Amino acid sequence: MLADDFARLRPYFQRVDLNRGDVIVPANGPVDYIHFPEGGVISIVSDTPGKGRTEVGIIGKEGVSATHLLLGASDTPHESFIQVGEATALRITTDKYLAAIEQSDTLRTMLLRFVQALMIQTAQSAATNAHQRIEARLARWLLMCHDRMDGDEIALTHDFMGMMIAAERSGVTVTL
Repeated sequence: MLADDFARLRPYFQRVDLNRGDVIVPANGPVDYIHFPEGGVISIVSDTPGKGRTEVGIIGKEGVSATHLLLGASDTPHESFIQVGEATALRITTDKYLAAIEQSDTLRTMLLRFVQALMIQTAQSAATNAHQRIEARLARWLLMCHDRMDGDEIALTHDFMGMMIAAERSGVTVTL
């Protein structure tokens, strides 16, 4: 982010601690705050009735939550929550965020580039989940988490990992 754009946002940022499971973007609901993660991993999940939840996107320090607002949508069918680790984030109210985007073409362009990267990631995840065996899906997911974390430990259950890659817990256990 350019220094001028950060300076535009800085007065409105509040540093917050977030814990695993904290929902930062509710599905089909209003978003009060936008989060710029400084640590931890945010998972974007889709809930398929009768089938359960599956991860469709992952965000770390490289990104921002609630990308649908940048695209002009008022809500999203996907929930975003803290997936791994104790996280910190800079948060800003939605109205201040949207006002800053209106005032700065460079900020809007940078954020739209992140949206493009997230769309590519989502498409690749869908292709991997559809066409690859569990070993490749799990390896890809673990690497994506590791890339966004400060350490090497990913403290999650096999059941949770299975949910993230659309696999059974037993398949994750055997694969690991």
